[in-house]
Amino acid sequence: MSTLVLIPSDPAEAGRLHGSLAADALRARLALMHQVAGRAPVSRGELEERAQRFAACLKRIAPAWLDEAEAMASAAGVDATDLLALNALRSSFWNQAGGCTSALVTGSASSESVTLLHKNRDLIATVQDAFVRLRHDGGRHFASRDIGSLGYAHFHGDCALAGGNNTGSPIPDDELHDCALNCTHLLRLVAERASSCDEALAVLEDAVAKGVAGGSGGFRGMIFLFAEPAKGVVVEMTSRRLAHREVADGTLMRSNHFRLDQMLPYRAQEPVANTLRRCERAEELLAPLDAVSPADLVRLSRDRQHDPDALCTSDAHHAWMTVSACTHVVREGALDPTACTHASIGNPRNTLCLPLPRAIDGLPAECASGEFYQLAEAVRAGHGMGDHLAAAQAHENDLRAGLAKLAAALTGQPAERVRAELTAFTADTIERVSRVLRRFGS
Repeated sequence: MSTLVLIPSDPAEAGRLHGSLAADALRARLALMHQVAGRAPVSRGELEERAQRFAACLKRIAPAWLDEAEAMASAAGVDATDLLALNALRSSFWNQAGGCTSALVTGSASSESVTLLHKNRDLIATVQDAFVRLRHDGGRHFASRDIGSLGYAHFHGDCALAGGNNTGSPIPDDELHDCALNCTHLLRLVAERASSCDEALAVLEDAVAKGVAGGSGGFRGMIFLFAEPAKGVVVEMTSRRLAHREVADGTLMRSNHFRLDQMLPYRAQEPVANTLRRCERAEELLAPLDAVSPADLVRLSRDRQHDPDALCTSDAHHAWMTVSACTHVVREGALDPTACTHASIGNPRNTLCLPLPRAIDGLPAECASGEFYQLAEAVRAGHGMGDHLAAAQAHENDLRAGLAKLAAALTGQPAERVRAELTAFTADTIERVSRVLRRFGS
């Protein structure tokens, strides 16, 4: 078994650990940034100026992140200004126009009788990590993101709160604060500071009030979905305002356009076919189901209907692809073994979905370094978006059953044993899946 990693709460210690584990991927990411900047062209001076403006926003709301960024850059042997610039690139730097597809399933619509939060993440092909991190209050959360980002793409905390973010509609120029905190940064703020959907809303409202809320994917707004055991909340926002809706019994889909009545006046253009097709397809897949299960959402994550406007997409026809997917099963109790995330770290068709219990003491180092993600990328490079892993993915039922069996055996056991057994199960699962991916990717 490889080394288990639990990211500490201290910013400098966390930065050093992230930087040392992901040094190769981070250096490659920053080298690519400079290559693209040279073609754009974007001057070194502009990158430095944008980094300074982003740092000024962090000083107003999350100054400790600057210590983390400095330590991360030092450990990886890169320039901290470059790292900050990577988090504050100008509109359409990566020429990316696509986005994510997410779903909330609550109340009687959920087969688990708790809230399910699902997200397919679409991005340019960028190395993704996954880790467990301690909060300053002693809690912890699972999170995933692209290496080099100071934000999160997915999180699931032991306070029984989970979240995900999508790019929103194009918005008017005066609704966007440039070089401010984008949707991933704001999601991390929530993961660190909130323990409920109501507290999540308060964190976002505070960012707006402080003038540090930015946008997503260029001149676009942001969409967030948050989940606690008894309800979910969707938030649509610009840099200057937000609106939300609670979902206590039913399903709700979001792709990349505002749908709340309060936010329709701030759509700078009508939704394009790509975002409409993905949202409609997700609704079409879930509508016939009496109750939606995590397995149903995993199947949704791999759907290829309407390619290149598919839920699970490649970068053959556009700059982005599906780089990860997570289904969070949000239950009360920090030690509940059945509170878990079903995570595809990599394109969902090119990896197996991992059942990751929330009550674990860390993940193997290759998850935080990006090496696990790169195993899935090697499979994609060799096989594309076909059904080459279908037989192996059938074993996901066995993985889920194994977790359920272990959860039953741990009922009433001491906390130390629960964490130890679940951590060992997770590490063994990741090693087994790694062997499968190496075989297909070689």
